[in-house]
Amino acid sequence: MKHNEKGYELKIISFSVPGKVVKKSFYLQELYAYDTVKEISRELANNLNNKHDVMLSITNSSNGVSVVRDYPSPTRLNDINYLVKEIKEIANIILGYEEGEEKFHHD
Repeated sequence: MKHNEKGYELKIISFSVPGKVVKKSFYLQELYAYDTVKEISRELANNLNNKHDVMLSITNSSNGVSVVRDYPSPTRLNDINYLVKEIKEIANIILGYEEGEEKFHHD
């Protein structure tokens, strides 16, 4: 599978109602920068109903590696500190895949 895009995409999607939050960034670290997370939190409050399951995913647009986490409602994600922590954890998983892929190609 070949991907022509570069950078990363963060999505928060509701399983039950139409509505989603999407952020794209060339750098993974920008996705958990305070200003970005504050904006994501604002969009989350405006776009998603607090009563439905949601999914948080980050995808590396150049290689298609994606990590997904499910939550019973977006309420917990409204806490900016918790959201930063979750995004950082997913970002670290993505970085682990990238480092493994890079090592595999160099060995």
